[in-house]
Amino acid sequence: MSETTRPRARRQVVGRRPGLTPYYFIAEQTQEHLVLQSHPDANKRAGYRVMARGGAFLLLALLIFCLGVISGAQLPGGSFGSIAITTLVGGFLAGLGFLRFTGGLAVASTANQITVDAQERTITFIQTNRIARQRKQTLGFEQVARLRFRPRFFITTGLLSRRYRIMGFELVTTDDEVWLIDSAVAPDALEATAVALATLLEQDIEVSTTALGPARAEP
Repeated sequence: MSETTRPRARRQVVGRRPGLTPYYFIAEQTQEHLVLQSHPDANKRAGYRVMARGGAFLLLALLIFCLGVISGAQLPGGSFGSIAITTLVGGFLAGLGFLRFTGGLAVASTANQITVDAQERTITFIQTNRIARQRKQTLGFEQVARLRFRPRFFITTGLLSRRYRIMGFELVTTDDEVWLIDSAVAPDALEATAVALATLLEQDIEVSTTALGPARAEP
């Protein structure tokens, strides 16, 4: 008799962005519909930092290429080798810079949305940006085992990174997978979102004292 294979648990890949302040705001709310929208500037700062690094690589690549051409022109018989080497190095840095710049643009232009439809009994996570195609994940109401507040640890990015204790508002699936809805240092900042979602799902909200973490922000 063959063994029944258990379906793989569905992991969250869209809309997971822990932070010190709420990432989402209530854009639309009715008795049967709820739309949580990411704040317009939520990802811009992180994206611009990556774009700046990419721009620096592109400028460095241009500088190396120009220096190679000038140096090759001043050395009799050595122009071809000098230009070849600088083109190789400059091309590598230019490619790296282009990837970082476009990646930063994708982050800066990213918008996430969570739509809860009581009639369809679905929770849909949608992510869009100016570079990549739309990403979407959907959970049925029957896949949500419970909602909860749970402490997390959050580490800021940058040279002066700091560790903070934040409160996460999460849903736990029937496969025991944790999907982050939102987070903030002050739990009160998440109350409106938590109540709105719990009302549509007709579920209570648990409060856990066990901390989960650490985590960093991601689009």
